[in-house]
Amino acid sequence: MDPDSEVQHDFHPFIQQYKSGRVVRFGTADTVPAGTDTAGRGVSSKDVVINPSTGLWVRLYLPPLPAGRRDKIPVVVYYHGGAFVIGSTAHRPTHLYLNSLAADANVLVVSTEYRLAPEHPLPTAHDDSWEGLKWVASHATGEGAEPWLAEHGDLSRVFVAGGSAGGNIAHNVAARAGAHRLGVAIRGLLVVHPYFNWEAGVGGQGLEGVERRVLAVPVPRHAGAGRPAVQPVLGGSGRQRGAGRRRARARLRRREGRAPGQGRLVLREPEGQWLSRRGGTARVRRRGARLPLPQLGVRASADVACARSTLPP
Repeated sequence: MDPDSEVQHDFHPFIQQYKSGRVVRFGTADTVPAGTDTAGRGVSSKDVVINPSTGLWVRLYLPPLPAGRRDKIPVVVYYHGGAFVIGSTAHRPTHLYLNSLAADANVLVVSTEYRLAPEHPLPTAHDDSWEGLKWVASHATGEGAEPWLAEHGDLSRVFVAGGSAGGNIAHNVAARAGAHRLGVAIRGLLVVHPYFNWEAGVGGQGLEGVERRVLAVPVPRHAGAGRPAVQPVLGGSGRQRGAGRRRARARLRRREGRAPGQGRLVLREPEGQWLSRRGGTARVRRRGARLPLPQLGVRASADVACARSTLPP
């Protein structure tokens, strides 16, 4: 049988991988070029290749600024979702969302187009995303050559954000920032429906079905689903040297919370305070719940959203 037509792994509704190595992705949105502003918000966007050898690139979103304005605006480094196997910053829903984010929040957005599994197994996505954050940080020392960041980005106010798999990546790069001299302070971390707790879950309820099958593709056997890159809590993972514990605020939106098997190990207090689930709704039991993320390089209170918002899937 032709290896290019024989399915080796069927991970519907996300991808199919054939024995030849060919990968077919399902349900992906159409892509739009940089500069698309269908809502007429006045947001400018462009693509910049930051690593020619790997083809790694980022898309920047700059909101409309008053003529002659010299003060700089915060920078949001964003990572799209897609279970590490689908998604793109150029997909129409993601692009339009980041357009609106830049306009509504008056921030400069940098979205990294990290490489996808299974063609590029984990931790490629995390490494690409870390490289993107370092590229942004390089502009704080004057080494970066991107004029939008150099002229308009306030590198003393950098925020990291992501949804689903992008939330996992956002946590990972923030953890690395706590262990390495990044050169900028991460002032906040926003994770929406973060893709955590793959192996053990909560109360023994790990992810099953198609999600577990998908994870079998991008996570190498030697890495395991419970390793630091993909599981930030269990086994003391990610506790890098030189990073201190920071208090964070957990904010829920629209009373829609975590799925079964998620939430407790992601947001809890050392003494046992955690986000309870009642009828599928997560709620903070006590104001000021602490994140079990001592490795984060967050130097100020971080708003951590783990409920549904307008982020694309």
